[in-house]
Amino acid sequence: MINLFIARRKLANLWFVFACLLFIIFFALTMYSNRFENKTKEVWGWFLPHFVPTLSLIAGVSIADLVDSRRTTSVIPKFFFRLTFWTSFLYLTILTLVIMSTVPKADDIQAHYEAQSIYLIPLQTLTATFIGIFFSKAGHAKDDSHDSKATNDQQKEK
Repeated sequence: MINLFIARRKLANLWFVFACLLFIIFFALTMYSNRFENKTKEVWGWFLPHFVPTLSLIAGVSIADLVDSRRTTSVIPKFFFRLTFWTSFLYLTILTLVIMSTVPKADDIQAHYEAQSIYLIPLQTLTATFIGIFFSKAGHAKDDSHDSKATNDQQKEK
């Protein structure tokens, strides 16, 4: 078992580090190379949906975790954490490789990125499913210490 708060923090670190690096790379390719030419809006439209929704979920739940200290004592199976972490790592690595791949001409860049969606979208869907469960349902895991305290408080009131 692993502490849910720690596991979420590790996943958040993975996603935010990768997202920052990918954003910097994509920004540099946009500003300092002629890679996208007149397709800048289209390729950014392809790029951002690959990680922004997941980052939004992670950020929202992470902030809620900081506010609600009861969640810090919940635990989840290590297998589920590892599955989610390594699926995320695989997805983000493949996304990085796609972005860094070379394209013969700038006119073909959007078509090239869209063609990569054939394997990126199923992997993104699987990853987003694990992340979604991990950051939503796992947060509602029962915390026995608080439940027993609430039960004791209710018994005292009677």
